[in-house]
Amino acid sequence: MIDIGLTISTLLKDKGLSQKELASRMKVSAQYIGQIINGSRRPTYENLGAIEKALNQPIGSLTNGLPTKDLSYRRPVSLASMPGVEVAYIRVAMDALREARRVLHSQSPEGALRRAAGKDDTYMFDAGVERVIIDKLRAFNDKCAIFTEEANVIGKRENAMRMCYLIDPFDRSTPFANLLKQCVGNKPSGDKLIGDMINGEDYPMTGLSSPFGSISCVRENRITFNVMMDYSSGEIYVACKAMLKHGSIDECPDPEALAVRGSDIRFEPRKGKEYACFLGKEGSSKRELYEQHLKDLDFRPGHLPRKELQDPGGPARILYLSDDPALATENKLACILANGEKICEWFGWLAYVAHSNELAAYELYARKFSARDELLLAPPPNYSMFTTDKEGQCQVNLDRILVLNTPVFYRSAIVITHIASTEVVADMNATNCRELSFHPRS
Repeated sequence: MIDIGLTISTLLKDKGLSQKELASRMKVSAQYIGQIINGSRRPTYENLGAIEKALNQPIGSLTNGLPTKDLSYRRPVSLASMPGVEVAYIRVAMDALREARRVLHSQSPEGALRRAAGKDDTYMFDAGVERVIIDKLRAFNDKCAIFTEEANVIGKRENAMRMCYLIDPFDRSTPFANLLKQCVGNKPSGDKLIGDMINGEDYPMTGLSSPFGSISCVRENRITFNVMMDYSSGEIYVACKAMLKHGSIDECPDPEALAVRGSDIRFEPRKGKEYACFLGKEGSSKRELYEQHLKDLDFRPGHLPRKELQDPGGPARILYLSDDPALATENKLACILANGEKICEWFGWLAYVAHSNELAAYELYARKFSARDELLLAPPPNYSMFTTDKEGQCQVNLDRILVLNTPVFYRSAIVITHIASTEVVADMNATNCRELSFHPRS
């Protein structure tokens, strides 16, 4: 196995080129090349192929040096494998999240904390990014239905059976609001904007603790894609039939650029039973409900997750399972669990399961029925929104949520783990769970 970073650095030195000059040839940033060289970003085969070409090296001179493990993860990236309209939908979703981030960064802390129409805890920063996302999606296709955290349902419900989006426009809203309140309480911000605060050296909400926006798409009962964005860094994540990739929205502004310049999102098997799930604040009535529900699920990893993993955020929780050094944390979790949470928190995870061969999903149901907002926290199969077609593939039955007055209140208990993380699966109660397979029977 060769040291990719050292090899590229040596090639640049031999040719008298700088990282900036190589970046210019590849039409990426010098920072991006620097991250590959120093090892903080794992290069994809496409990245390395582009570097080989830019440095006039033989084909395979860099990619052949990657370890066998990487070969097993290699995915062909071809947007031609998807209908053109679905690629267009991904492009619009990426653009919507980029614009939402721009609007967020341009707000003042005081203005962002004003209350907005919607739920009791809706702020202007919630409503602002949601409005941008909705407007972008509906400007492209006003015949779709949109289920979204703050506004509930946009568009005609009957359109959902053909095309719908499930959106969490701003995950981790409460800790972000608390941070803004602290900023405002310390001293008037003057002309300081949220973008200035986020780009500051002491800004704490980074990585998987950052606020994320998430857009998932369902067409004809199939999960088409999920697009997520880290509103702090501008990192974009896409899971679809053609690719599981992430990259800077500035360097990868559309699906075509992401397919070429982005880094693979990959997952590794983990030993043990460590997991993350939402439990709520200690001492609260919500905490009591979610702790009891965990027991009712008979989730046999059993013990509560560590304290720092008891409020892990929603859509981006899937990234806890990644093996990419730029994404993974010190918490090498074996699985993640949606503990009766609302659909927009966890639905995007299933795009990663549907479009990779590395992850498995399980739906849990409880020994006794528990409810919140008069809705079951873990619907059994006869009430579940997931059905199976003749080939054994999981389908999304939106009828099950369309009958609800508030579809985004639909809840479930979903476990995601690596297909080789056998300790987790072996320890689950088979009478209280079923696998959700998004691939046809072999």
